[in-house]
Amino acid sequence: MVVIHAHDHTAESSFGLGILYQQELQIGDEQAEHLNGQWQAALKAARPLWR
Repeated sequence: MVVIHAHDHTAESSFGLGILYQQELQIGDEQAEHLNGQWQAALKAARPLWR
């Protein structure tokens, strides 16, 4: 009985960690989308300094 309970707990923990990992990946993707626009704006603003 203890082995079954430990196995269920491990499965639940793994599932929870999988959900958290998926959320972190989504947050990273959203931040990466904004980063490209910010990078382009920074390049445009820095052009006069390079001349």
